Amino acid sequence: MSLKIKANKKTQLFSLAFAVVLCIIVFFVIIKLINAEEKVSNYYFYLSGFIVLFIYIFVLAIVGFINLLKSIFNKDAGLFIDESGIFNNLGIINTYKLQWKDIVKVEVVQTKKYNIRFMLIKLVDNNKYLERKNFIQKYFLNKRIKRKGTPVAIYEIAITYNLDELAKFISSVRSRTL
Repeated sequence: MSLKIKANKKTQLFSLAFAVVLCIIVFFVIIKLINAEEKVSNYYFYLSGFIVLFIYIFVLAIVGFINLLKSIFNKDAGLFIDESGIFNNLGIINTYKLQWKDIVKVEVVQTKKYNIRFMLIKLVDNNKYLERKNFIQKYFLNKRIKRKGTPVAIYEIAITYNLDELAKFISSVRSRTL
């Protein structure tokens, strides 16, 4: 029994557009600060803060653009589940094959503040899936491990499938294979 779920390209495009618009707004704020005739108190503090914010959003926009390109031109962009495990190919950071023996728990979580739903797949050894990653991927995956306890988080908006049904399917396939 296998399941193939496609990546949701519409939400990736929306996220990229949002990051670009935000980047443009922050850029214009920086230009406005630089060209201001009267320097406000803490001028350099505000300017450096907006420059750091711009760089951060710009990097996120680049990552989002690369992620979008990958999902558009990669026919295998998505989530594939079969008897051997789960192949997560939803993004540039999330490419890996999870074996059933490495999965401890599957749970669907919803944030209280923003109502964002995602599925966490808890692993026996998180470091096993960090070994073959480059330093940028390791950085983002380590941040996810610190926040969520696992490098594997599948967001509902990233896929074209119901998250609760997916969690039930994964749990049932996992229990049959172990």
